[in-house]
Amino acid sequence: MKDIGKRLKTAREAIGLDQAGFAIKLGVTRNTVSRWELGHAFPQVDVLRVIHDQFGIDPTWIVTGNGSMWGLDLDGMQLLLRQIIEDVERIEEEYGKKLGATKKAELVLLHYGLGKVAQDCLPWETKRKLFRMVESTDEPKSDD
Repeated sequence: MKDIGKRLKTAREAIGLDQAGFAIKLGVTRNTVSRWELGHAFPQVDVLRVIHDQFGIDPTWIVTGNGSMWGLDLDGMQLLLRQIIEDVERIEEEYGKKLGATKKAELVLLHYGLGKVAQDCLPWETKRKLFRMVESTDEPKSDD
């Protein structure tokens, strides 16, 4: 059970929540999350389903360690990449400005580096703020 607890902690940290925040999202107490992470208890199947539905974390990975935390197969990866490209293009279009490759990479890391939560849960206004933040930093000069 300790390995399951370690994977739950890894997942919680990957989505950027402390134990209290994770507990609130799952409708349990912080103490319950702590007990899971220490391997003293195990989340019920319905909680694993909520973790999957809210954060995209694969319950099979939590229980067995097999596969990917995010549970993305090749089709899922392609879909995620397509969504990233569409979001960046949409932001560029909205601002009427093209970003260089370095700025695009920084935007993707800021936005999608937050994991599946960012893909599904960040409001459009937050995406705009990330764009403005990236846009305001200086693009490194190339040697071409």
